[in-house]
Amino acid sequence: MAPTNATTEFTLCLERTYAAPPEHVFDAWTRADAVAQWFSPTTEHAVVVTALDARVGGRYRIEMRHQSGAVHVVSGVYQELVPPTKIVMTWAWEGQEALGHTLVTVRLTPVGSGTQLQLLQERFPSDAARAEHEKGWTGCFDRLTALLMNAG
Repeated sequence: MAPTNATTEFTLCLERTYAAPPEHVFDAWTRADAVAQWFSPTTEHAVVVTALDARVGGRYRIEMRHQSGAVHVVSGVYQELVPPTKIVMTWAWEGQEALGHTLVTVRLTPVGSGTQLQLLQERFPSDAARAEHEKGWTGCFDRLTALLMNAG
C-alpha cells in the first residue's frame, strides 16, 4: 500500500453578537486606531499597529506587547474586503511557525440594530494551535465588545 500524504487541518469557528451596526464593527477591524484598542487577548498587552492597508492585497502587521516584555507579532495580507460584511485575510505569527499559516474569514450580518460576527479560521496545523487561537480570539472579542459599547 502506498503511503498517503494526507494532512489533518483544524478549523475554528466563533460567533458573537454586538450592539453596533455592521459598519461600526467593520471599521473596528479595518482602522488602525480602532484595532490598537481591542486587538489583544488581555489588557496586559499594548497593541501597536505597524501596518494596516485595508484593501485587497494590502498588508497588516500588529504587535501585541505584553507587560512582561514578550512581544507577539501577527501579520498577513487582505484577500477580500466587502464593506461592511466580509473580511478575508491570511494570518501568520512571526517566529512561531508551529502555529501555522491560516486563513481568517470574518462575516458581519445585521441582526436588528446590531451585528452578528462569525469568525472562521482555517488551516491550523494542530488542535493545540486552534485551541490557543480560540483563547486569544475570545479575549479580543471581549475587548471589542467594550470598544463598541464605548463608541456608541
